[in-house]
Amino acid sequence: MKPTKKVLLFDFVMGLWAVVIGSWNASPSLDGSTVLLVGLGTFGRASIAHVSEHELTSAALDDEFVGIGLLIVIPFAMVLGLVLLPPAFATVLSELLIGAGIGLVGYRFDFGVRREVPDGRVEQAMSEPSV
Repeated sequence: MKPTKKVLLFDFVMGLWAVVIGSWNASPSLDGSTVLLVGLGTFGRASIAHVSEHELTSAALDDEFVGIGLLIVIPFAMVLGLVLLPPAFATVLSELLIGAGIGLVGYRFDFGVRREVPDGRVEQAMSEPSV
């Protein structure tokens, strides 16, 4: 599989997964706090993706701590929080998770479909083992 196609597929699946898991406990009402939390999650995730692909040096991207933290620990902690936290906190976390999924899908649509995937992300995808 081509590296750019691999990046698009992986990021779209991860973003949609976050929206589905977040929808599990999210508030069904569309009040101001829900919109604010989803917006914060969207902005935060898109910002993290932009900084990691455009502004960090390749040495920082290669750091295992950064990769493990962004790709494994934070999402795992959020999903674990959905199960362990009281319902009010789980609702907040769910809405942030929905926003994070939307932010990732939106960012990857911009830098993947509309424009080319940044070179650093393509190189990272080439170095990852194929499944």
